[in-house]
Amino acid sequence: MPGGGVLTIGEWRDRQLGGRPMDGIESPAVAARLRGHAETALRVVAELRPRQGSNKELRLTLGDLEAMARLGATRPRSTGRAS
Repeated sequence: MPGGGVLTIGEWRDRQLGGRPMDGIESPAVAARLRGHAETALRVVAELRPRQGSNKELRLTLGDLEAMARLGATRPRSTGRAS
């Protein structure tokens, strides 16, 4: 995101391979944060599932949250290293 202080994957890779200093938030740190948030979301969804009962809206919302958390838990692995 422009202006956010986060290095793009390309910037991070170029600096890593070139031995240049990192002057922003590095891709592996972003990936680790995403994984941490995803793990928390999955844990909370699992805690709430037994309470959903017959509430269709809550069931669907929890399903949406779980799907997004699973994306966050897997996607960062592919961006956590230089290619």
